[in-house]
Amino acid sequence: MKLSQLKIDPEFQSKIPPLQFEEEQQLEQNIIAEGRLLNPIITWNGYILDGQNTVEARRTCNGGKDVTIRCKVFYGLTKEDEATLFAIQTGNATCLTAGERLRANLVA
Repeated sequence: MKLSQLKIDPEFQSKIPPLQFEEEQQLEQNIIAEGRLLNPIITWNGYILDGQNTVEARRTCNGGKDVTIRCKVFYGLTKEDEATLFAIQTGNATCLTAGERLRANLVA
C-alpha cells in the first residue's frame, strides 16, 4: 500500500503511549539503515492497527514523499473485531499497562 492510503484512527492512537524522543530517533535510524520496513504494517479498511509509529517514522525518513510499504491487510472485520485485533497487536509491539489494555478492549 502507499503511505498516503494509510489512516490512523484517532480513538486507537490515543490509547498508544507516545514514543520517547530517543525511541523515535532509533526507529528512524533503523529504517534508514535497513532501507525498508522489516515487518508489515497491520491494517484494516485502510486504518493502521499496528505500526502507527513506524509509519510516521517512515514518512519522516522519506521526506514526506509517498512510498509503497508492505502491509498485512484484514478484511471483513467488525468494529469490535478491529478493536480486539488492535489490543492484541499493540500488546505485542508495546508493553501496555493493564489500564491501557482494558481501554483498548472496551472499545471492542
